[in-house]
Amino acid sequence: MRAGRRNIVPGPLRLRATSGTREDRVVEVARVSYVAAGRMTQADAQTDGAAMLSVLLRIYLALGPADLVTVVEFA
Repeated sequence: MRAGRRNIVPGPLRLRATSGTREDRVVEVARVSYVAAGRMTQADAQTDGAAMLSVLLRIYLALGPADLVTVVEFA
């Protein structure tokens, strides 16, 4: 999950570590959906780990219930 509407499409996606300490990795994106933070379900949170929503709220302090979240599901 990422705050905001991210331009991610199903198919191969190259992940690049911003720290520069890990090699690039190619993953397969199965599905991308967008949901308001206040309408996220437990199922949305579990696509990236059960505690992901609480982590997201700690990272994005200004994230409000009407703000969009991009939910990415990997194959």
